Amino acid sequence: MKTGIIVCCTALFSVGAANAADLPARKAEPDFVPPPALFYEGFYVGAQAGVAGFGDRAQSALASNNAVLFSKTASGGSFIGGAHAGYDWRYGSIVYGLVGDISGARARAYTIDPIFGYGVQNTIDGQGSIRGRLGLNYERALLYVTGGLELAHIERSYQAPLGSMTTNWWSVTPTVGAGVEYALDTRWSAHVETRWFGGHTQAEAVNFVRPALATRHAQGEGSLTAGVSYHFGK
Repeated sequence: MKTGIIVCCTALFSVGAANAADLPARKAEPDFVPPPALFYEGFYVGAQAGVAGFGDRAQSALASNNAVLFSKTASGGSFIGGAHAGYDWRYGSIVYGLVGDISGARARAYTIDPIFGYGVQNTIDGQGSIRGRLGLNYERALLYVTGGLELAHIERSYQAPLGSMTTNWWSVTPTVGAGVEYALDTRWSAHVETRWFGGHTQAEAVNFVRPALATRHAQGEGSLTAGVSYHFGK
């Protein structure tokens, strides 16, 4: 009797196993994938470093009517580095915001005026900007343009056999640029940016023997920097 019960149970188990094998396999539940984070929103701070090229076009002229007698362009460059901070808003994939930066540099341009007989050296040793930026965000990348005002501290030195003169001032000129930024994670991003700024100065009487002669300058700078930013988010 017991043997018959065991045989029946074994047969039933075998039939159930065979039927289960014929059933379709159950697919494993997929892992939960969170929605992509919205980058480039809120306040951020960071640092940047790179190179800057500086140019100065000096024009010697008559002080009475600004008639140009001689024109020459000098150029130089230096390392540049500093810090930045900004705030971003977004509307869909459009990102817009404000950013300010401050940088140290030592860009110099030196030239000699063969007519008036003096040398002139221009040096930019510090600068900063306040700008707007507008970009298009695709996944982790942001392509943007930027523009605003550049504040630069310039030192100009004239050297001549009969004397020398040095002036210092802060120049305010327009600046424009473009860049690309990439979100490394939800808080950190890296970017590469290029910008330009430049402007003119008023004619200056710098010839110590012939004050009726003057010089005027047009300066400009282009920079290429790379940086990182920490985003606080909303």
